[in-house]
Amino acid sequence: ARAACCCSQQHPKRIWPAHHLQARAACRCSQQHPKRIWPTHHLQAQAACRCSQQHPKRIWPAHHLQARAACRCSQQHPKRIWPAHHLQARAACRCSQQHPKRIWPTHHLQARAACRCSQPHPKRIWPAHHLQAQAACRCSQQHPKRIWPTHHLQ
Repeated sequence: ARAACCCSQQHPKRIWPAHHLQARAACRCSQQHPKRIWPTHHLQAQAACRCSQQHPKRIWPAHHLQARAACRCSQQHPKRIWPAHHLQARAACRCSQQHPKRIWPTHHLQARAACRCSQPHPKRIWPAHHLQAQAACRCSQQHPKRIWPTHHLQ
């Protein structure tokens, strides 16, 4: 729940209800919705599209959204149309500088996507010992040696 909800201050003891979490996770225009209740009219589109300024009234068409969500090299593609050649790989991999021509292999991508402690792993190879736990837990400072228990994660 915490991972989706950003209004932690409203919920005592860090217990988050599930009434608006999925909606909040996708929607970034919280100021439009009173009482932090988010409708589902444009949420999926907004979650994928980053060019909100082009779409009046925060209504997002679905023409390039899935491609845009994965691709970060928007400057290469004119008219904000994104091809699908490297998108899935790019979405998981953050070490774009290592791969020439923006072609990303799939050797460590899934692991990298979950793990945030890239520095302990040489050669950008990530083991799978704590990845799922880390992806859910945000209080990394509490756990020494970056090992995350599963007591509060889900």
